Amino acid sequence: MVEKRKNKGVVCLEFFKAFSLIELMVAIIVVSVMLAAFMPIATKKIKSNRAVMKLADNISAKCIKKFPNEKCTLCSKSKCLVCTLGCAADQYKSTADCVCKTCSSTYGGNCLSCTEEKCNACTSGYGLTPINSPYCKQCPTGQYSTGYHDCKVCDSGYYTDRAGMSSCSRCPAGYYCQNGIKKYCPDGKWSNEGANSCTINCPEGYTCSRGSKSPCGNGKWSYAGSTTCYNCPAGYECYQSGSTQTKNLCGSASSSSSKYSTGGASSCSSCSSYKHCSYCSYNGGTCTQSCNSGYYYSGGTCYGCTSNNYCTGGSAGPRACSNSSYGKCSACSSTTGACTSCPSGYYMSGSYCKSCPSGSYCPGGTSGSTSCSNSSYGKCSACSSTTGACTSCPSGYYMSGSYCY
Repeated sequence: MVEKRKNKGVVCLEFFKAFSLIELMVAIIVVSVMLAAFMPIATKKIKSNRAVMKLADNISAKCIKKFPNEKCTLCSKSKCLVCTLGCAADQYKSTADCVCKTCSSTYGGNCLSCTEEKCNACTSGYGLTPINSPYCKQCPTGQYSTGYHDCKVCDSGYYTDRAGMSSCSRCPAGYYCQNGIKKYCPDGKWSNEGANSCTINCPEGYTCSRGSKSPCGNGKWSYAGSTTCYNCPAGYECYQSGSTQTKNLCGSASSSSSKYSTGGASSCSSCSSYKHCSYCSYNGGTCTQSCNSGYYYSGGTCYGCTSNNYCTGGSAGPRACSNSSYGKCSACSSTTGACTSCPSGYYMSGSYCKSCPSGSYCPGGTSGSTSCSNSSYGKCSACSSTTGACTSCPSGYYMSGSYCY
C-alpha cells in the first residue's frame, strides 16, 4: 500500500517537472478565471428554480382559495385552467373553464351520457343518427331504439308508424312490413299477422282492399282474389253473420232436393212451401212430379186445383167433385175430395152427399132431407126430390098446380 502511494507521488512529481514554472502559473490563472465565470451562473440558476417552485406554490394556493369547489391547480383572474374536479354520470368536464356541464344542455335533452366531444348514449326512441353523430336524434319511422345505441331498422314483418319509437309492432293482417314500413296489401290480396309480403288471395265471400277484409253481405258472394261481390249463385244461400260470410248448398245438388234458390238468395226456399211440391231442382225450383195435395202437375210446375175439382197431389191431374169418392158433390175439398156441398136432390151426411130418400125432398147444399108432407108446397104425399113441389096429394086434399090444398 505504501509502495503504491510512493509510486503515485513519483508520477505526480514527474508530471509537474514536465512543465516550466511559467507554464504552470498560466494554467492556474486560466482555471481560476473559468471558476470565477461559472460560479455566478450556477448560483443564479439555483435561485431561479427556487423562485419558480415558490411561485407555483403561491399560484396553487390562490387558485384553490379562489375556486374551492373545482380543486383548481392553475387559474387566471377569471377562470380555472387546470383542475381535478369529478362530474356526475350525465355531465362532462369542460376543459375551457373546468366546469361540469350537463350532457342535455349541450347535446339535447335525450342525451344520457357524454364527453366534451360528443354524446355517447341516448334515451329510448333516440339514437346517434347518422352513426357516430355527436347528437341524439329521434329514430325515424321504420326504426327503433331501446336507448344507449344507434337506431335500428325493424325486423322483417314488424314496423313503427311514427318517429321516436322504442320498439317495433307486429305487422297486422292485411298489410306487409318491410324495412320497418307498413303498407296495404294490393287489392284482392291478403296476409296474416307478421307478414313481409301478401301471398294469400282474398278468401271467397269477401273483398279485400286497403288492408281491410269485408264480407259481401246477404245474397252476395265472391270468388278468391276478387275485389267485387256478385249475386249468390243459384242453388245456394249466402248470408252475413257479424264479420263472417257463409255460403250453403240448398238441400242436395240434384233435381230431388227439398230446398232451392234461384240466385241472389240469402236463404233457401222450401220446395213444398213455395213450389207446392215435395222435391224440386236445387238451383231453380222445378218440381219433379211430386205435387202437394191440392195441386196438380203440369210441365215441371204444380198448379192450384181449379174450382169444383180436387187434386190428391203427386203427378195426378184435377178431378171433378161430382165424381168424388165422397159422392156426387157440388163442391168438395181441393185436397181430399170430401164433399162440402151437395147438389139439389142430395143431402149432406158428414162429408158425403147421398140421394134423397123416397117421400122426401133435398134442396142440396149442406141441408139434410125434408119429408114431402112438410113441404112448403103443402102436405104432399109425394113431391119433387129437389124442390119439394107436390106431385101427389093425400086423400082429403086436392092438387092446384104444384100445391096441395
